[in-house]
Amino acid sequence: LVARKESRGGQDWTAGSVWTKEQFQYGYFEARYRYAPSTGTNNSFWLMTPPSGPHPAKGKRFEIDINEGHYP
Repeated sequence: LVARKESRGGQDWTAGSVWTKEQFQYGYFEARYRYAPSTGTNNSFWLMTPPSGPHPAKGKRFEIDINEGHYP
């Protein structure tokens, strides 16, 4: 995945994410990444619980932040 400084959809940056279709209860997760070399970006690695339906209400997901950082 690459974060790029490009204007799309009214935003100055584009980026990506990875979602799995399977649900995991236990396991080992690993990531290696570099912060995007620019101010104003949010670089992160986190886990999220699955939704409780096709359109979960606000507050129905749980997020575990592994790392969040900003350049420099």
